Amino acid sequence: MANISKIVHSTSLLLILCLLGMSACNSVTPILAITPPPTATFTPVPTFTPTPTPTPLILGNYPLLSPEAMRFDLNELFHRIETTHPNPYSKRSKAEVDTDRQKIYAELDQSLTMIDFYKKVAPLVNSLGDSHTNVALPDDVTSVVTQSELFLPLTVQMQGEQAYVTANYSDNADVEAGVELLEINNIPIDVIYSKAKSYDPLGSEIFPPQFWLIFGSLQDYSLKVLLPGQSAEKTFTVRGMTFETLRQKAMTNPNNFPREALTYAAFPNEKAGLLTINNFEEIAQLIEPAFIQIQEDDVQNLIIDVRANSGGKSEQVDSVMSYLTDIPYRFCSWNFTASSGGNLSAEARKDECGFKQPFTTRYPFRGKIYLLVGSNTYSNGIGFAAILQDHNLAVLIGEKTDDRVSGCGGITIPGLKLPRTGLNYYCSTICFVRPNGVLDDQPMIPDYVVETTVQDQLAGRDPVLDYALDLIRKGE
Repeated sequence: MANISKIVHSTSLLLILCLLGMSACNSVTPILAITPPPTATFTPVPTFTPTPTPTPLILGNYPLLSPEAMRFDLNELFHRIETTHPNPYSKRSKAEVDTDRQKIYAELDQSLTMIDFYKKVAPLVNSLGDSHTNVALPDDVTSVVTQSELFLPLTVQMQGEQAYVTANYSDNADVEAGVELLEINNIPIDVIYSKAKSYDPLGSEIFPPQFWLIFGSLQDYSLKVLLPGQSAEKTFTVRGMTFETLRQKAMTNPNNFPREALTYAAFPNEKAGLLTINNFEEIAQLIEPAFIQIQEDDVQNLIIDVRANSGGKSEQVDSVMSYLTDIPYRFCSWNFTASSGGNLSAEARKDECGFKQPFTTRYPFRGKIYLLVGSNTYSNGIGFAAILQDHNLAVLIGEKTDDRVSGCGGITIPGLKLPRTGLNYYCSTICFVRPNGVLDDQPMIPDYVVETTVQDQLAGRDPVLDYALDLIRKGE
């Protein structure tokens, strides 16, 4: 399951497809191709016989994988990660990961479906803490999932230790967006969220595919909720929904239509403009027209919103930067690639990142820049923010990012398949240290932290944008 591209207000069809592994949804620039190395020789010895546990109800027909194929590919997967990724064990030690890996190896002692194999492997790979290194269901398996399984038709947003329904696609109108969700089928929401994060470690939202991986396909789900402004708990039932029905329901919500890659709006009274960049994949032809309009509007204060930016190509980041500065800048201070030939005993190759010279444009912006960031800023969206922050080119406003600033990327798209099971995998090929050279392994922290609550989102309020406009009015 590929790590998903996030949005602020509600789930989208793209998110559902990404979570199911239909396509690679990490938006990064392919930098190096991954060449599968020789097969692994690591063969852990089973240390125990696990006690069988009940599995969620699965409706689709999925071929069984043999224990030999799964064990081989589990070893092969980590051999390829270790010989491709510059630093796979930066978050967890190899010893810790190997212990968990041996446990999974021991559990693969009987035939399983691809779904069950994925559910064992994905949490372990995700525990490495690299949002660009993960596994995904093959397309043919995803196709069966979308045609056969039943999903809980809710999107849930965590806010601290509380969970709120942000989208309800069921026919039960009593479960309104904004209700606090306490339990599902008598399981506390914090337990559910803990399991959901093993499939999507970043972010605070729970989407229908994550519920399905936890509960399986159920005809009915029992929800214990608190309605807004009330103290008495209530119980409602919502029916499981096929993907096609969920898709049709989602299409009625305007928030689920694809966001435009780049938009611009003016605030004439403030001599300000709002440039929203939702990705760095599809904006090449949109950048200059936007800055032509910015110049015509005599904008002195430019607000750039990357709160829903999932990343993209570094070349398009550079194109935007050329309109914002004429001073050379760095995307990173250092980068790391795997040692030559995947030599596990050798250190990763370290190279200093060079400065980039912006190209000359007829429509430069040289006023003050305010950058809006948030938990749904990812990949090269964070890279863009790091350039502006570390080169003192912008004031950052909003919430901290879920992903870290100094991270890894450069995956191949589409991903590669493991040889015996066909499970898809993605692996970073290069890691970066932010432009200021601080390898703090932390998220992007804005200069002004402004929280947007679930209640703000549902009411259509935007305290982050309001804060930026207020700073402009004050001349700060």
